[in-house]
Amino acid sequence: MAKTRIAHVTSVHSAFDIRIFHKECRTLTSHGYEVILIAPNERDEERAEVTIKAVPLPSTRRERILKTTWDVCRKALELDCKVCHFHDPELLLPALLWKLHGKKVIYDLHENFPQQILEKEWVPSYIRLGLSKFAEALEGCSQSCFDGLVAATPVLRRRFSRDRTVLVQNFPILDEWRSSQPFPHADRPLQAVYLGGISELRGSFEMVQAFSFLREYPAARLVLAGRFNSPDHEERIRKSPGWERVEFLGWKDRKEIPEILNKVRAGLVIIHRTPYYMESQPTKLYEYMAAGIPVIASDFPLWRELVSGVGCGLLVNPERPEEIAGALRWLFEHPDEAEEMGKRGREAVASQYNWETEGRKLVAFYDSLLS
Repeated sequence: MAKTRIAHVTSVHSAFDIRIFHKECRTLTSHGYEVILIAPNERDEERAEVTIKAVPLPSTRRERILKTTWDVCRKALELDCKVCHFHDPELLLPALLWKLHGKKVIYDLHENFPQQILEKEWVPSYIRLGLSKFAEALEGCSQSCFDGLVAATPVLRRRFSRDRTVLVQNFPILDEWRSSQPFPHADRPLQAVYLGGISELRGSFEMVQAFSFLREYPAARLVLAGRFNSPDHEERIRKSPGWERVEFLGWKDRKEIPEILNKVRAGLVIIHRTPYYMESQPTKLYEYMAAGIPVIASDFPLWRELVSGVGCGLLVNPERPEEIAGALRWLFEHPDEAEEMGKRGREAVASQYNWETEGRKLVAFYDSLLS
């Protein structure tokens, strides 16, 4: 029997994005679907039985919006696919064309796009509110045209019709962590890690400055693994108190992450209080839990429910470096309790917060849609 061919389409994300490629595309392929991923990439290729159809990589944001969106739109129309599953709000209008051409269309909501616009620094402040309202109206009107929606968080799911929306959360893939060999907690150096984009709103200054308060622990270090959001931000943070305690690794490949987490005492998620971030579910938070290390996280209501409910870490005011330092100090001075926090986090991921559970929901959604 011929496999049902489906296309996952993105103009914004990498062809090897964690959620799109490693989680959704590979899961659907393993359950009998023929999956084609249309994305900016250097060349066409095949990975893990997923066929990647490349469009030219954009050199600027303007080129991406004006050209790449329509490149992926045309590519999707050229392919004989029964489903077009798209991942970017920029593709809302092209998605209507796919629907007119008889495709089943699924919108994958990674983030609260209207709220995100209000906090994008590159969008001129005087048009943010109007653009946000337009995006909200466009999403609201177009959803009735689509066959289904996939929401990455419960907050996103609540914004749309429940009968055609499935919640598929961005939890860790268990297989990535089963083979890891963590060091005994008490034998680890006095290090805490932050993974991901490095920016002011993600607490970079506060994390670095916190280590300047740990004078009684001269060996304590902050391990930074990620990219700075701008050269200017990198220049400023390198001059801030505490930078001498930073071990900057730069961007690391997916396979290197478990090795980094297996050697540290804690994982940091110190994000500022903004409406967008307060309703987010950072993947790194669950990856720290999967690695069995305690987390130090911003004290947001949504995150408090998870961290306090599981008992896997400490909550802090994200804009008070001395409070972050206090949490680090407590974990350094209570290694047995810290290790137990890490174990509880790992057990929670193994039993509940994992991609294997979410992937089954995605497959069931597809099977129902195409039955």
